[in-house]
Amino acid sequence: MTPYEIGIVYNQLLERRVLYSFSVPGRNRSQAEKEAVALLERNRDYVDELEGFLETQGLRLVSHEAAALSIADAGRVYIAVREPVRDVPAHIGGAAVLREWSDSRRNESAADSALWAGLLLMTMLKLLYTDGGRPIESVSGFADAEFDDSQFVDTLVEAIEKQRGVRVTGDPLVARAHALFTGSAEAQVEARAKGFVRSMLRGGVLEERATGMGSVVYGQTLWSAVDIAENFKRYAGALIPRPIANDIVVLVSADEISSDDEMIQEN
Repeated sequence: MTPYEIGIVYNQLLERRVLYSFSVPGRNRSQAEKEAVALLERNRDYVDELEGFLETQGLRLVSHEAAALSIADAGRVYIAVREPVRDVPAHIGGAAVLREWSDSRRNESAADSALWAGLLLMTMLKLLYTDGGRPIESVSGFADAEFDDSQFVDTLVEAIEKQRGVRVTGDPLVARAHALFTGSAEAQVEARAKGFVRSMLRGGVLEERATGMGSVVYGQTLWSAVDIAENFKRYAGALIPRPIANDIVVLVSADEISSDDEMIQEN
């Protein structure tokens, strides 16, 4: 591919995150996206230059057959995900994101913000994966993975309530996390949970879906499903200090975490 062609594909991957080779109801395919997909289709066996450039940007190109994802009978989707050897994804790492998830009124430290981020992230994964018996690698499940504000808040509050009255001994970091979570009022937890969901919407991890009953639920995006399938190790390890990982991942089923827990240890 020429530098010009690489630029077209790269710009569209950044803008759209997922490029479709077919029409999707309710989604507009711009001429630029169609051109980018045509270049990818035409150069499917000759993308070394594109992949080399994407690597310099911390990205990797992933492609799936639409039929395998149950989103169309034919065609392909092309997704840009973060390269695993690079830094953590922008929507779960970085000072700006942690500040967004922190409680500025309480002058919260970056360490406490990271602990909350880990708990909030695992709560979201529980609702998107565990509650539906869905393996992390099951990308196609994104279409049915949904929850609303009440489910997210209730799941988070219930997990914290279960820890109240539990005596924690041993590692001081575990004790700190326990005190941080259980010492928060329910109204504070609810505000933090809703702020997290809004952040995931802005980051393209979640999308709003109408229920047909005048209400809105949050569904997982295809980009998020592919990115998590490819990089779950980095999601789990980036925000959760190893000494408290097992305490936080109690929100996720044992069967699902058993293999991925070994991934966390590698970090």
